[in-house]
Amino acid sequence: MPGAAQLAALAALRSGAGLVTLAVPASAAPYVAGRDPEILMWAWPDEDGHFAPDSWRCLEEGSRRYSVLAVGPGVGRWPGGETWLAHLLLRFPGPVVVDADALAFLGQNLDLLSRRSAPTIVTPHPREMGRLLGREETVAEAARPETARAFALAHQVYVVLKGAYSLVACPDGRLYLNPTGSSALAKGGSGDVLTGIVAGLVAQTGDVRAALLTGVWLHGRAGERAGDPVPHAPLARDVIACLPEAMAALAVEGSATRQTYFPGN
Repeated sequence: MPGAAQLAALAALRSGAGLVTLAVPASAAPYVAGRDPEILMWAWPDEDGHFAPDSWRCLEEGSRRYSVLAVGPGVGRWPGGETWLAHLLLRFPGPVVVDADALAFLGQNLDLLSRRSAPTIVTPHPREMGRLLGREETVAEAARPETARAFALAHQVYVVLKGAYSLVACPDGRLYLNPTGSSALAKGGSGDVLTGIVAGLVAQTGDVRAALLTGVWLHGRAGERAGDPVPHAPLARDVIACLPEAMAALAVEGSATRQTYFPGN
């Protein structure tokens, strides 16, 4: 599903990233090439339509060229995918954002997280959060704050737990509630957009906490703008198109770190 990856890449560019490269299985390259000329395409070896087991070596050869890696949108699932992801996580020297199907791979080997020295960011929705915890059920709304914080502390990662009001949990125990968003974001593709925004901001600032707080705020505000006046009508691309408006609003309204902070949690 290269469309999900394209949404993430385009959102990263809109967030201000200077250069974005989209890695796709070679068989998907003809469908991706030229659709968004601002995005560089990198065709990796494939097998039966998904990334080949040893395709991670492509990144190993060029990892120093990139400030951040985002993996998951459009990746799909296949036997052995957890090993492929492990190679990426352990060999990429910078921050990594893990989302979508890559979270399913990660859930099979959470020990990987403690073996990384650079920051790791996971961006699950409540059902994906449940799977990361080894459950099939969705994390209940009332349990979201403590679940996100406990996972971040236990694995020393950053957690963006998506929902009506997304939560950001930091490895030092700090927990934030994002105040922006609308039902316009309750559509396929909006999570891929958030992944791209977060990756783009982390690449620019190097300050993961500030990038996450800003990213979820911008994502929510862009969703509000895209959904005005009809919240159920926008597409994920419309949210990306509204990012400049959201950035202008942030410049007027002040730091996104004014989100609700839960002291003592």
